[in-house]
Amino acid sequence: PGGGGGGSPRSPGRDSPSPVMNGSLERMRTRSTSPDGGGGMTNPMNQSVNRKLNLDMDGYYAPQTPGCLGWTWAGLVSVINEFAPYLLVCFLTAMIVRSPQSIGVPTQAVAVFSAALALTQFGCGLLFTLVVSVFVCHLQDAIQQREWSSVGRRMWYALFAALACGAASGGVMVMLEDTLYDMLALTPEARGAVSPYFRARCAALAPIMAQRVLLGVFEAFGRSIGGMIFNVLSALCEAFLAYTALQTLGSALAGVGLASLVSNSLFALLGMMLVPWFQPNEAG
Repeated sequence: PGGGGGGSPRSPGRDSPSPVMNGSLERMRTRSTSPDGGGGMTNPMNQSVNRKLNLDMDGYYAPQTPGCLGWTWAGLVSVINEFAPYLLVCFLTAMIVRSPQSIGVPTQAVAVFSAALALTQFGCGLLFTLVVSVFVCHLQDAIQQREWSSVGRRMWYALFAALACGAASGGVMVMLEDTLYDMLALTPEARGAVSPYFRARCAALAPIMAQRVLLGVFEAFGRSIGGMIFNVLSALCEAFLAYTALQTLGSALAGVGLASLVSNSLFALLGMMLVPWFQPNEAG
């Protein structure tokens, strides 16, 4: 029983809409007037999420390449970075086999080279993953959050950790040198030939780890292409020096070890000099 316009909320026609309907209409008006101007399905929160996803995918400072092309290019850069050291190993192994200064038969020379290289790479990778990568992650977090006042300090912490771990692991491996030779049952001639390479390779672990830290810095700056070129040039330089040393030194493995030490030390210093050039303008 009702008089005038005060009918039931369920009644049609001239009755006013219910509070539920008012809320629905208000939400529709909010969507239609959202800042994206599209009339409807996106809102500022979605836009901020999309911007963050774009930054996470393409890097904070790299030029953004949309769609599948961006993912393909990023994958290609990663593949080249991973392949460069392995191609270097293949090249050096071929040079040792073909070198007239190889110890004994080429099979023994390749076996000794592979064992020494595998041991040093294992020690370098293990310590970098367990220790140095923690400092690198803190450094990359500071870069991505634009905390420029702490980036320099954290970079030096990461470099110090890399150099310390590289020197410590190299020293331990030199102490285990005779044990390795006993396991391989090397002759005295083979031990004398492989020892210079093994010790030079152990000394190169510190600059190798420093290069890994600097590559992480370049990637955090969004300079993935620059880091890729830096990595490839480092491998090419080591191959060139090893090829040159084989023509003048009496032992093939000694020349390869010296080339590894000189090349990695040189590019570790070069990478530190490139950091100011690769950093974003806002870093000052």
